[in-house]
Amino acid sequence: MSRGIPTVPDPVWDRIPDDALDDYSKIDSSLSYAELKNDSPWGFVVYRCSYHDNSQWQRMVQLITSSVEESLTLNRRIDLLSRHRLTIMDDATQFDGATSHMVRDNVQSWVSSQLSAVLEDSEQRKSPVNGGESSIDVEMTLGTRYNFCLFVDNIALESLDRMSLPVIKLLCRFSGIRGPDERNYVVHPDYEDGETAEEHEDVGWMYTCVVDYCDIYTRLVESSDWYEEYCRPPWLKLCDEDEFPGFWRKKGSKAKA
Repeated sequence: MSRGIPTVPDPVWDRIPDDALDDYSKIDSSLSYAELKNDSPWGFVVYRCSYHDNSQWQRMVQLITSSVEESLTLNRRIDLLSRHRLTIMDDATQFDGATSHMVRDNVQSWVSSQLSAVLEDSEQRKSPVNGGESSIDVEMTLGTRYNFCLFVDNIALESLDRMSLPVIKLLCRFSGIRGPDERNYVVHPDYEDGETAEEHEDVGWMYTCVVDYCDIYTRLVESSDWYEEYCRPPWLKLCDEDEFPGFWRKKGSKAKA
């Protein structure tokens, strides 16, 4: 049986006090950046990296879509839906079994290809900082859509049936970067990525609950806030250790042993 997001009756929404709502003002701000054209969208790019179960993939896409609609409705910001664009990268020849490094390579290229379409000045590639004394790549200033993406692998699909709040992987475009000759490393056994035992090692991606799509998008409008949000996988904020994503695989391994 497909698990969706619990539906909250409209009367309950009406009783939620205004100060308990998220007005998603940061999304508004990101859409009004001077560098961007007026019709620029918001929303994550989502990579499909597992092709063994198409029905589970369709469930995931539906969960993402309904999460956006229900979060906006709950917070009385359904007006933002018309500017939302879920861009899906679905090409088995490129992404089946893709690692985070391969996804990052592709999203870097995708962002570069989008700049001419979304920037008011299509030639602009640098943005001034520190009063104009230095500059950074302009995409760093363009908000969540151009600095972060989501990707769906086997664990994410399995979480649809294993977790009350299914998860998806959130990737940072500018963190965890390794060149092609640096990617053949041994992952520390306590974690899903990274070489050290340090819990704060930044591997450039983390888990997030699908239902938090709008919330995490809002919290990452300022790209530097990644360092506040980051949690090394398989750790997941507000989640017990024995219920971290993939816990069912570890239990199966122990049973066989």
